[in-house]
Amino acid sequence: MSSEIRYNRLVPHRSRRWARAEVGNRRPVLSPMNLRARALETRIEKLKQQITALGDLRPGSLTPQYNVCGKPACRCKATPPLKHGPYYQLSFTWKGNSQTQFVRRQDLPAVRKQLRNYRRLRQLLDRWMVLAMELSRLRLQPEAQRGRKTRPKPRVFPKT
Repeated sequence: MSSEIRYNRLVPHRSRRWARAEVGNRRPVLSPMNLRARALETRIEKLKQQITALGDLRPGSLTPQYNVCGKPACRCKATPPLKHGPYYQLSFTWKGNSQTQFVRRQDLPAVRKQLRNYRRLRQLLDRWMVLAMELSRLRLQPEAQRGRKTRPKPRVFPKT
């Protein structure tokens, strides 16, 4: 008898689909629910790998700022004004506190990459949560479907 498992015929499955039946009793045929759970777990693992590969993160938004100085004969006081700048400003809220930081021109590429990484992290976490909720629903579904069969309590009527 060989040690490999052979699938040789199609049999009806309770999900109204056809499944391959194996010769021998080495491994049970996976139900569609178990297959879906495994697929979800695989997708979650891929998301985790993508998250760990992101690199430095920074929340917030980067905006260019243009300033007017106090010198009366400066170009920023002309009509139309030619303001000084751009100066880049990073704004974010962390733990309920709004913060603003100026970013040096030489740091702009690194800060932009950190902002992209943070946005990507949020997208990956949103996908992870959707998959995790579906996986949780699949894992809890058999228990909910089984239910507990209890006998109804006997009704007690007071004596009159």
